[in-house]
Amino acid sequence: LRVWQIKFNGTDVEKQNESLAVMKGHSRRVQRLTWNPAVNGAIATFGAENSVKVWDVAKAQCAYTFKPGKDALLDINWNQNGNLLCYPMKDKKLHVLDIRANAETFAVPSHPGLRGGRAVFYDKLDMVATTGFSASSGRQVAVRDIRNPEKPLAQLDIDSNNGILAPFVDEDLGVLILFSRGDALIRFYDLQSAENPLVQCNSFQNKEAVRAFASAPKYCVDTNVCEIDRFYVINQAKQLQTTQVIIPRKNAEIFQDDIYPETMKPVPGVEFDDWKGGKEPTFQKFSLENGYTPADGPAFSVTAAPEETFESLKAENTKLKARVAELEAEIAKLKK
Repeated sequence: LRVWQIKFNGTDVEKQNESLAVMKGHSRRVQRLTWNPAVNGAIATFGAENSVKVWDVAKAQCAYTFKPGKDALLDINWNQNGNLLCYPMKDKKLHVLDIRANAETFAVPSHPGLRGGRAVFYDKLDMVATTGFSASSGRQVAVRDIRNPEKPLAQLDIDSNNGILAPFVDEDLGVLILFSRGDALIRFYDLQSAENPLVQCNSFQNKEAVRAFASAPKYCVDTNVCEIDRFYVINQAKQLQTTQVIIPRKNAEIFQDDIYPETMKPVPGVEFDDWKGGKEPTFQKFSLENGYTPADGPAFSVTAAPEETFESLKAENTKLKARVAELEAEIAKLKK
């Protein structure tokens, strides 16, 4: 696992050949990683050996390891508060993990299909949304209350396509957005009501199917056109495109505070060591009315233990060989 410091020279990104940190711990390939949205310098990963790890990037070391079981993990995401991880697995269950307690808070049966799934939190209503497949291979989306997760609050059958639906949640507005690789349709669902938590909204038909997608930070949206979300999409021609989610308003030039509630500042809510000691994050909010430009903070630094040199490893090998020779000599004496 490598971490890179992105440096700018004006508006250009400086070319770099050296990573900021190299962290080793997974015995097999790292399959997914996600930054903690609240804890400074915390990354969660899972590897092909089916272990979940949380890394302290500033120290370039693994802080927590959890082995959920023999089945493969399919996805992993933090909640907004940065204290829980959710991940669907090949065992057809949704798992939620409190990594600091080294224990799962629950593992409940989820979508019965075998093709894979995804999961994402919606903290405002203590929900987790999942996507997956039915027993007959139809695509599904469901929402659960993490306080009573055994039965979904709502579940919808979508279609019979093969692509795994990737969920994104707009935490400010309570909107669930579904993308799928190889699909041109982007789906929207309203999560605002706990009584009726999965209401389908209008869909958006992209010009062509997408290969990959990522969400932009909330402060990137253009409030002058009532843009509420922005996504970066790679199309089938491997071109990067911007997809804007816009709410049509007659007086768009006037700030629409009903669709722009105060949102989280993109700054950590707690330092890693404090969080590890049990402290909860404190969040700062701001209004988008006058725009927002992230302040230039101090450069992120890594204090890592020096890697073992070839000479030190050679000396250790010589020492071990000498010890083996001593033990072999003792065994030979005992045999006489």
